[in-house]
Amino acid sequence: MLAVALASAIDDVREARFEADGRPWASRALTAVATHPGGYPTMTALAQSGYRPGTDERFDERLRLVLLGIAAECGLAVDPVVRAAGAAPAPDTPPQDGRNHP
Repeated sequence: MLAVALASAIDDVREARFEADGRPWASRALTAVATHPGGYPTMTALAQSGYRPGTDERFDERLRLVLLGIAAECGLAVDPVVRAAGAAPAPDTPPQDGRNHP
């Protein structure tokens, strides 16, 4: 799960950079299949449909929660951008008052 979560997060960053450079996924996909006319009809249709990787908010929220869990398990600080992305910010550390908290 860790590898999938990290790879997906890295891919989101990479896609954002490509888009900022004027090279969105669809144009890169169409360029890649152009050398094989008719060879990749599904990829061509997907690129022409307006599909954009990383736009599934439900998946992104689940991924954010996985990354927060990994960070907590490893005792790592959480990036403010990741923390701000969710509806409710996660605490930095568990309460130290000696009580059990859910």
